[in-house]
Amino acid sequence: MMSKILIQSFVLFIVILIKCHIVDSSCVFNGYCGDCHNCIVEESPIPCAVNIKPMTLNTTSMDAMKPFLPELFKGQLDPKFCCNDEQVSKLFKQMALPKGLTSRCPSCTYNFIRTFLYMTCSPNQSDFIKVTKTEKAETDPKKEMVAEITYYMTDRYATAFYNSCANVQSPLTGGSIMTLMCMPYGDHCTPTLLLKTMGKHDSHGISNSPFQINFDLKSNSVGMSSMDAPTVSCADPPISYMNQSCSCTDCPIKCKPKPYPKPEEPWIVWGMDGMWFCMGVIYYILAAVIIGIFTFYYFKRNSGRVLLVPVVSEDDIRTDDINDTNSSLCKRLSQSLLNYGLKFDGFIRKCFKNYGLFCSQKPYVYILPVIGIALSVGLSVGVVTHFSAMTDPVNLWSAPDSRARLEKNFYDQNFNPFYRIQQLIIYPKNDTPIIHIDPYNTSIIHTFGPAFDKEFLLQVLDLQKNITNIKVSLDGMDVHLEDLCFAPMKNNKCAVQTPLGYFQSNASQLNKTLNNNNYLDHFIYCLDNPYSQNDDKFNISCAGSYGGPMLPNVVFGDFDRNNYIGAKSVVITIMLNNNVNKSDNLRALLWEQKYLNLMKKYKNSNLKISYYSERSIEDEIDRQSKSSLVTIAISYIVMFIYISISLGRFTSFRRLFIDSKMILGLSGVAIVLLSVTASIGILSFAGIKSTLIIVEVIPFLVLAVGVDNIFILVQNFQRQQFADDFPIQERFGCVMESVAPSILLATIAESSCFFLGGLTSMPAVKVFALNAGLALLMAFILQMIVFVPLLVLDTYRQLENRYELLCCLKYKKDRNSQNTTDQRGLLFRFFEDIYSPFLMKDYVRLPVVILFLGWLCTSIAVLNKLEIGLNQDLSMPSDSYVLSYFKAQTNSLRVGPPVYFVVKSGFDYPRRQQLVCNIAGCSANSLTAIINEASKQPNETFIASPTNSWIDDYISWSGNGQCCRVRSNDTFCNSTITSDPDCKPCAIITDNEIKAEDFYKHYINDFLNDIPNSMCPKGGGPAYHSAVNLEYNNNDTEILGIRASSFSSYHTVMRTSHDFIYALKNARILAQSLTNSINSDNNITDTYVEVFPYSIFYVFYEQYLTIWMDTIKNLVITLSAIFVVTLIFLGFDVISALIVIATITAIIINLMGMMFWWNISLNAVSLVNLVTAVGISVEFCSHITRGYAMSNAVTRVQRVEESLAQMGSSVLSGITLTKFWGIIVLGFASSKIFQIFYFRMYLGIVLIGALHGLIFLPVILSLIGSNLRHKTLNNG
Repeated sequence: MMSKILIQSFVLFIVILIKCHIVDSSCVFNGYCGDCHNCIVEESPIPCAVNIKPMTLNTTSMDAMKPFLPELFKGQLDPKFCCNDEQVSKLFKQMALPKGLTSRCPSCTYNFIRTFLYMTCSPNQSDFIKVTKTEKAETDPKKEMVAEITYYMTDRYATAFYNSCANVQSPLTGGSIMTLMCMPYGDHCTPTLLLKTMGKHDSHGISNSPFQINFDLKSNSVGMSSMDAPTVSCADPPISYMNQSCSCTDCPIKCKPKPYPKPEEPWIVWGMDGMWFCMGVIYYILAAVIIGIFTFYYFKRNSGRVLLVPVVSEDDIRTDDINDTNSSLCKRLSQSLLNYGLKFDGFIRKCFKNYGLFCSQKPYVYILPVIGIALSVGLSVGVVTHFSAMTDPVNLWSAPDSRARLEKNFYDQNFNPFYRIQQLIIYPKNDTPIIHIDPYNTSIIHTFGPAFDKEFLLQVLDLQKNITNIKVSLDGMDVHLEDLCFAPMKNNKCAVQTPLGYFQSNASQLNKTLNNNNYLDHFIYCLDNPYSQNDDKFNISCAGSYGGPMLPNVVFGDFDRNNYIGAKSVVITIMLNNNVNKSDNLRALLWEQKYLNLMKKYKNSNLKISYYSERSIEDEIDRQSKSSLVTIAISYIVMFIYISISLGRFTSFRRLFIDSKMILGLSGVAIVLLSVTASIGILSFAGIKSTLIIVEVIPFLVLAVGVDNIFILVQNFQRQQFADDFPIQERFGCVMESVAPSILLATIAESSCFFLGGLTSMPAVKVFALNAGLALLMAFILQMIVFVPLLVLDTYRQLENRYELLCCLKYKKDRNSQNTTDQRGLLFRFFEDIYSPFLMKDYVRLPVVILFLGWLCTSIAVLNKLEIGLNQDLSMPSDSYVLSYFKAQTNSLRVGPPVYFVVKSGFDYPRRQQLVCNIAGCSANSLTAIINEASKQPNETFIASPTNSWIDDYISWSGNGQCCRVRSNDTFCNSTITSDPDCKPCAIITDNEIKAEDFYKHYINDFLNDIPNSMCPKGGGPAYHSAVNLEYNNNDTEILGIRASSFSSYHTVMRTSHDFIYALKNARILAQSLTNSINSDNNITDTYVEVFPYSIFYVFYEQYLTIWMDTIKNLVITLSAIFVVTLIFLGFDVISALIVIATITAIIINLMGMMFWWNISLNAVSLVNLVTAVGISVEFCSHITRGYAMSNAVTRVQRVEESLAQMGSSVLSGITLTKFWGIIVLGFASSKIFQIFYFRMYLGIVLIGALHGLIFLPVILSLIGSNLRHKTLNNG
């Protein structure tokens, strides 16, 4: 019992001692004894060192403190504190700067201010504050002012305080506020380092604190305790201060990450690619069915003939009366159509026969060529007088009414076009790393990349100055870089992003050493603290000469992650202002040209330089188009030589220049060229601009078609067996009657498919299609009215034994004595006697069908794997300086292109701020919150960083008494004005929102023109001046609203077309989410506001979002046109028309399969080639099919053999071999785009088309070709 009493007495004694200790608590500093003259925040007073009791404060001071120290007021009628009223007033002024940085997150602001209020005002100050050093007071020499203190604090409090602020974002910098608050440690900040930074006082440099504060988190000091006041997590609201918690962006623990659509998983079936599996199954089923049918008919027929479809004998045909009254309606309809077809065909034949008679008579044989040449030359004049080429990539590949184009126009008109970029990526030839020992800790060794070599940097600086000093003249006026560049700080200094900016682009600063610190130590500091205005160890700023930051990931290249000091290259970026009206960019274009000229002449053996200008791509595309003319010309010469040789029929060496067709071949090539120039001239007269694709593609297309027609005409005439006394006119009448309808069929089918292809919205494809259609029509017209009469004249010459080049000379020996050889030609005899009979063998046709079916299935299996896009380097000449830049850009740059999320007009910002902002009190699904959430999943969203939000900074700026200040006359008072007592803080913030009635007053314009400084880092001038387009009244005296505003971020680094395409696709998905969010609580009367994404590359890559749809649409349209025309000209023979379409479709699918295997991507260029392939494929199919349809032979096999012999040789020699030799030349072109998209694709078109037209099509016709035409002819 006694022991229990003793224990209770001891406990009571301890409690009394504690109470006495509290009552007897003293203050260790108080009042005002001096000023800090080198502190970041002006009016930073230094207190006096004292030993006094806490005191009572006035109501104003207590009201200011109570929200942050509620526990010190609880239950106290007359609370006392260790600070006086003046200290409280000045402390809250000092807190304006950190409050401005942390105001997005109330918990961070609350904990920050509490930390220093406890230090300054706590009645128990002496318990955890120890003054360790004093100096003579400035105000009174008899007093001591505080020089250094130790602040004892628990590790728990320090960690909780740090965690509440660690993820708070700074929209202005695009990163955490720790990069500003925790200098020089930046991203490496910890609770200890944050406190160390805040307590730093440097008598020689810029100080964060008016006296040195040493934070002790592990105190064992006798008689001292550690401050461990309650803290508020970022996920909780500091109720006494603000009943709002931090946003999810500033406090990741508050919200769970939102799911984002993952990329589509590959289709796998039983461990195999799904398409391969399906097409494999389909192929084996179809192959089994075909072989089964083959076997069935093999055993069914006693003869053992292997046919997939039984042959109908001639007797069966004659007994099959199609006009029988018992025939079905379908048969009667078919017969009726065929009868109309026969009449139409007869009419066409008769017209061409009469024309053949007409054009071979004098004087028409002379007059018609003159008329044709005069007509084509007259139309070609338009090329000289009205021709205008589209070279702007935007106009080439983006339709004027496309979404990307409309969005680009909207952005340009509201914010001005994105800057004109000039960029250099520079490597040192010496790639040796640089070893640097830390001057303060020799155990720390830094390994720098070769980009940090001083001599290298000095040479880069010399080049940089040469560039920035470029001067051009226009209209007698000198134009300097400062007249053109982006200068956000309004000091007429260009925002050149360069690593030399850390030294203000000054060689003396780079060579400077101070206290054993050299340029490498300054780099270490600035790379961690790019926004720092002073490196106290080196005594210079990290800001560039223009006053703004140099971003490490922008000015350095070739480094891993954030290891900037390992960089192997430097990047210099100069931004010139851009204008909507291109004529206003003339000064910039001149400056860029002089810059490019300088770089082309610049020589330095120590530097490897890749450079680029905004005008570079357009210049190089134009240069390539001109250089490609040589390649095209050589290709034409090769084809001309082949044509001249192949058209002739040589019987002896003596008759070489009599039987040759050089002049005729040259005439044929000239007709092709005239048809192309005439078509371009027609469109030029019509005001339609042409593209360089026309020069590169259409001549080959028209030559393929035109030469084929020439071969058909000439060879058909040569193979006809005419009696010697048969008149020339009658001969040409027969030839024209025989082959001209087939030529007309091909021409109309091809031109129709191109004209319908002109319905596409893509300008390059549209203009190409129109030109191609016109050129084909012109080629046909010129062949009829020029070439045919020339062929007549050449025939007269040859019959009279006159030499081709010297028509006045005549070979004396009679030509008839030499006419003992077979005039059908070697190739014709090969097709008639060897190839056709062999192909029609039953044991050949079955393997052909199986092999071509397998080829088709494998091509279909890889269609979905066809790469989409056009790597930018392919569009450049092989010797272009831009190729080096593209390679360096891909390998070196560590920052992606900027992306802007644009809010169109109509949004009610004053009353719906919470739907776009991302600070405390804003919606968790606000616009900026969604973007910032997307940036946390960069692999899926391609968004690399949180958005720079002007409205967040506008709210923070408005609530900061050092930023938003007005005079009594309501005029703005800049933060740099410190001596005007009339400047008072704006009172426009309520509940962390700008009052609706004040939102559109002059404040927003003041914010958008305010330049940030140490007193007010939230000024929005440099970052947001061009991000908000204000709407004024007619007198420009009152702000009515916002026409448009943008929220910027960055895409991830993108290296391939796939990356750019998916970045655009995902940005649009994200923008749709933003649109839904800001319209989520719309009333009926509210305006629906759209949000769209914009980046400079979208307008080029949008085509790839719909390239498959565009490809399918163009191919379906062209195939439909061919089907209709073929159906009509084949006398409404549906089966033959369908076979033609099926064969052409197979050619296109197999060509696309070849594109996959030969690494040819699908883009606008290859789409043009696919449409071209459809047109050329008509040549491979239509002539043979029409020859089959019009044949009088009995069986399908016989009809195919006859058609193949008559037309196959012309198709092979006229299209396949002619194009083959010309295409081979393209393989030696210097341009990658020629090698890939012209050599490879054209070679594929010719070879695949020839294989299908000369092997697959005849076999199919022999198996399932129509008998209806044959029956009609026999019944007629």
